[in-house]
Amino acid sequence: MNVNELVQHMHIIKQIGNQQLLEMTIKDLSYNTNTVHEKSIFFALQGRTLDGATFIPRAYELGSRVFVSQTEVDVPEDALLIIVKDSRYALSQASNIFFNYPSRSLKVIGVTGTKGKTTTTTLLYKILTQAGISAGVIGTNGIHYANMSISTSNTTPESYELHKTMHLMREAGVQVCFMEVSSQGLMMNRVEHIDFDIAVFTNMAHDHIGELEHPTFENYLYWKTHLFELTKVALVNQDDAYVNHFKTSKVYTYSIDNASDFQASQIEYLFAQGQTGMQFQVNSSPIHALVHLPVPGKFNIYNALVVIAIAWLLDVNVQETLHFLAKTTVSGRMESISNQKGVLAILDYAHNGFSLENVVQTLQQYTYKRLLILFGSVGDRSQTRRKELGDVVAKYADIAMITSDNPGHEDPMRIIDDIYQSFVGSTCQVYKEPDRQKAIEKIISLSKEGDIIIFAGKGHETYQLIGDEKVPFHEKEIIEHALHASVQQ
Repeated sequence: MNVNELVQHMHIIKQIGNQQLLEMTIKDLSYNTNTVHEKSIFFALQGRTLDGATFIPRAYELGSRVFVSQTEVDVPEDALLIIVKDSRYALSQASNIFFNYPSRSLKVIGVTGTKGKTTTTTLLYKILTQAGISAGVIGTNGIHYANMSISTSNTTPESYELHKTMHLMREAGVQVCFMEVSSQGLMMNRVEHIDFDIAVFTNMAHDHIGELEHPTFENYLYWKTHLFELTKVALVNQDDAYVNHFKTSKVYTYSIDNASDFQASQIEYLFAQGQTGMQFQVNSSPIHALVHLPVPGKFNIYNALVVIAIAWLLDVNVQETLHFLAKTTVSGRMESISNQKGVLAILDYAHNGFSLENVVQTLQQYTYKRLLILFGSVGDRSQTRRKELGDVVAKYADIAMITSDNPGHEDPMRIIDDIYQSFVGSTCQVYKEPDRQKAIEKIISLSKEGDIIIFAGKGHETYQLIGDEKVPFHEKEIIEHALHASVQQ
């Protein structure tokens, strides 16, 4: 494939330099100088703090001679600079062409919303795989398909990685791809040229608003809804206040509280042998069934309804789906950690006020003596999230342990002190401990039989982000060891 075949449909503003390079054969695309070579086109992406055009001289040194950029810069006479309106859009378009439109060969289901993306896509991937469907998943927990597991640095990877991954999935015989679609991924044109068959809307809350994310909630909502302009069919949460913003294509609905195509009723919370769960009845024109879940929570009912609806839309055996749904869990999502201490220990990824309150309200369905919550808030982000988390814990917890959760470049104690403001005047007993392992050990030592302990924020993560370094931190293992040691004392 030559350069001209890749760029001819782009919104080109100007071409500068050696026009003969339009006939050059291209072997790859690159937006990172670590992958540049003489037969690759280098795309200079516009970032929040850096313009990729500053890396064009380095890409030239590494052998690349064709560059796509939003910014006009000087290039040598033997190079070609293509100025476009949007370099990220151009990379998405070129990646789709370069990998021969891979999403057209797959059933692609995109899931977006403030919460529930990871749990929903992981459940869909696990359950449909068990049901005999060749499936793949792309999201926060990585890329998985055909016995392949690849880590991802973003919930929704860059467009080049997405199209390359779908190309490899197609080559491996994958039929269905489940994908988390973040608002950032939408805003940065990472999914613009993916052919979505179904788009799922989970919920909307005030989150991801700040200097390095979205400037306003309206902007956040706008980019979320954009996914539904790219899909053939929409599956939306009829109970969410913003649902009508997402009804932009052929629509199916799911719900608990309002009438919908897939509605849950007769909900029961179950507790046996230290493990939580629930059951409910699903009623719809195509499906009437009793559903069992190995995890509690109203939000998990919504996730289950999505799985059931998607299985039906993909013509997967629904009874088989329900069988696997009853025994499938997602790591770090309302995960019960067994122990001999007699406490209900819950590990969950909840890292904003909205999701943490959901977890707390779910656990209030069970009888307990005291509620203990260990939590923190990420660094280098909006302080709004810190206040929301602190407010929730101050409202519900008997004992709070404020600690570190990916502090990044910020002083962990500064973050902790910001959160602590929510506890002024509260009757909650509060502890501060920036060392998360010590915080875990301390809160477990404070717990007694019959208590509930929520370990919030890390979930499935196996690291702490300190500065620019991901320091290994396996929270579940640390909790298990601390619980065992506490019993031995």
